[in-house]
Amino acid sequence: MISTIIFDIGQVLIKPDWDKINNAVIKETGVSFFKPKADIDYNSELKRGKISEEKYFEVLKKVSNKDLPTKELIKIYEKYYKKFTKINQSLVSLIRNLNKVYYVVCLSDTNSVNARVNRSRGIFSIFKECFFSFENGFLKSDYNTFSKILKKLNKKPEECLFIDDYKPNIIGAKAEGLN
Repeated sequence: MISTIIFDIGQVLIKPDWDKINNAVIKETGVSFFKPKADIDYNSELKRGKISEEKYFEVLKKVSNKDLPTKELIKIYEKYYKKFTKINQSLVSLIRNLNKVYYVVCLSDTNSVNARVNRSRGIFSIFKECFFSFENGFLKSDYNTFSKILKKLNKKPEECLFIDDYKPNIIGAKAEGLN
């Protein structure tokens, strides 16, 4: 019997318009936050909490050959991330209702900057618990992610329903026994 529902956040509960965000940041600063071409996948490292947000934005500045204070760039990014990210209010309502019957949590591959903006908007307050990749050190696509989350929740896989928009994450969850 299902007792726990695990929701993804990005593209499920919130929908960032990455092109609008990036274009606005470029227009204001000349810096693109899209994946810098390098041997290291800085975006994944940021999402896993392996590098700081300051380091990530410093890399973006360097790749774009721009010199502005890192904290200023982060604030500008936050402003446009908030402006061009829509919250699915009907899903917020549904989650509130589901909380009356189920233990509803979120599991998100996100970074500290996006999480801070979304936390300030109250998005995470509708969940009993939140699991963020930058805090946990692993992405949903990493080996045994769902086993680790189930252990933290003290739940069996068959007791959980996982909702995500990205098919490889769903396949991973099914492989570990989640619905």
